This record gives sequence, structure tokens and C-alpha cells, in this order.
Amino acid sequence: MNPANVDTAVTGTILHELGHNLCLSDETSEYYPDQAASCVYSEIDKSLNQNPSLDYGSVMNYRYQLSTMDYSHGVNGMPGDHDDWGAIEVGIDDFTSSVFELDDSQNQSQQRRSSSNRPLRQDMIDNIQ
Repeated sequence: MNPANVDTAVTGTILHELGHNLCLSDETSEYYPDQAASCVYSEIDKSLNQNPSLDYGSVMNYRYQLSTMDYSHGVNGMPGDHDDWGAIEVGIDDFTSSVFELDDSQNQSQQRRSSSNRPLRQDMIDNIQ
């Protein structure tokens, strides 16, 4: 394999794994129970002996993972293609909204701890004096 092919193969593999982290999968995951339907597509991770679609030109398709460096735009139409970029946008929106929800709940929890600690600390100071 020449260096250009190695670079493409490594980049394609990194993008493939990143795609999973951005929501793309072949089935609904127990780790992501609220996964949007647009993120699930049966051709993702379909093994080569299962004859993945030629129309699904994406790093998420094992047929192209080592030879391309892009997700599909869904321009080949269904049922053979999938709009990975549209699904990734949904996945990113889901992720950022959950991070902000988590951040808000952590801030509220921190505020509750801080406010509940104030009287306790004052009592401790009074007892020391």
C-alpha cells in the first residue's frame, strides 16, 4: 500500500469511528436509547460478505471505509443511500442539548450544595470561637 492509500485508509477509519460517536449506527443502541431514527441505517457496518450497497458511498460503509474520506450526502436516493451528514447534524444537536442540560443540572446541584453548606460553615465557625 502506498503512503497516500495508507493515509486515506487511516483517515477513513477515524471518520468511521467518529461517525459512530456522532450517532451513526446500524441499529438502535442500548447506550443511546433516544437515538433519532435518521441516525440508524442498516447498511452501516454491514460486513463485506453481506454485500453492502454500492450506492451508499460513505466511510460508514465497509466497502468504502478504506478508500474514501467522506460521509454520504444521500444524493443516490433510498433505499441504497443514506444522508449521513443530515443524521450527524441531528446527533450533534442531541449531544449539545444533553450537554447543556447536564451543565444546567450540575450548576443547580452546585448551587444547592453551596447554599446548604453556608449555614453549616457558619455554625462551625461559631463553635470554634
